[in-house]
Amino acid sequence: MKYLLNLIFIIFLSAGFLAFCKTPEQSTSAKNAGDLPEEYAIPENVKTVIDRSCMPCHGPDGKFKAKLKWNYEKMNEYDKTKMISKLAKITEVIEDEEMPPPKQVKKNPELKLSDGDKKILTGWAENTAESLTGSNE
Repeated sequence: MKYLLNLIFIIFLSAGFLAFCKTPEQSTSAKNAGDLPEEYAIPENVKTVIDRSCMPCHGPDGKFKAKLKWNYEKMNEYDKTKMISKLAKITEVIEDEEMPPPKQVKKNPELKLSDGDKKILTGWAENTAESLTGSNE
């Protein structure tokens, strides 16, 4: 009887251990847009604009002051409602020419968004939000 209880204990202990162990592919956190769930994937052209014009302030290591930080790795933690809200805010601040702030662009002209950059960002944000709400069906 003692042997049977020990065997059952070892099996449960092993199963519990295996449940918490992950392969290197499973334990690697999202490092770039390609690692995000498909609905949150950021195309390279969008990522390029974000990295050039947004991340200098909003990135985790942003050298300029920003109220909010953007972290690609945390995007996959957002629920659909939060993601849609963030995408709508991106579109709003770009269309209202609030971002990048004119004062910051004056000091750092490389942050300026061209009309093409604005179309890339707002198009991506709007299309992604539509796909998340299912309104593009």
